[in-house]
Amino acid sequence: MDFKRFYRGIRRATTGRVAQQIDTDIASLGAVKISLRLKTERDGPYVVLALISPGNYQYCPMDVGELDLVIEAMHEIRDAAVKLQISN
Repeated sequence: MDFKRFYRGIRRATTGRVAQQIDTDIASLGAVKISLRLKTERDGPYVVLALISPGNYQYCPMDVGELDLVIEAMHEIRDAAVKLQISN
């Protein structure tokens, strides 16, 4: 395990200045939220994706390039969902 990378992720999730934040309720009448946060530190900008539900917080810090990969994967899933809807 790469401990330096592990601790860097924890540091990024808990520190840094939030430059912009978008929260989206996704389930359970607003009890579950996805929070996308653009943060900055001395090394530059990065993103933290947070899944927040009662009593549970999950944080996934990533570089902007990694965010691009997540966005591409989301588009692929969305396109596949549309194709399934059309075929049904």
